[in-house]
Amino acid sequence: MTLAHLRFFLKCQSTCMARVKPPLPDWYCKETSVMTQGTEEETENLVKFCMELDSDFTGKRNSAKKAWIIVLQRIGLDGKVTPSQISKKWDNLKRKYKELRCPPTGTGTDGGEATAATWPWFSAMHEAIGGRPSIEPPILID
Repeated sequence: MTLAHLRFFLKCQSTCMARVKPPLPDWYCKETSVMTQGTEEETENLVKFCMELDSDFTGKRNSAKKAWIIVLQRIGLDGKVTPSQISKKWDNLKRKYKELRCPPTGTGTDGGEATAATWPWFSAMHEAIGGRPSIEPPILID
């Protein structure tokens, strides 16, 4: 086998291997390709580990991706969910927390919408991100 044949073989093999995807967890929505709820334990662990690894999300290039990989390994979803998917799940949890923390005035819960009292992750999210300056800005006095 020549070197050119070997390179071609390796290229074909890596292309075929890239198409093989790990099995998806039951809370992954195949139709929309986004994560849905997840189990309560997985969501609790996500909040807990994000709180523990807060200093690893520094904003430096690729630091968040490495931290998300660690979070996925600790939750036990490594290889089942990508770092970008778990990041999106975290962003959705933060968005929901911010919405419920300061709901728009004049809105009721007649439609059965979640409130801070009824959303199961509100207290965990408040503990994790409630004291951040982006959530609770410091009051400046002249």
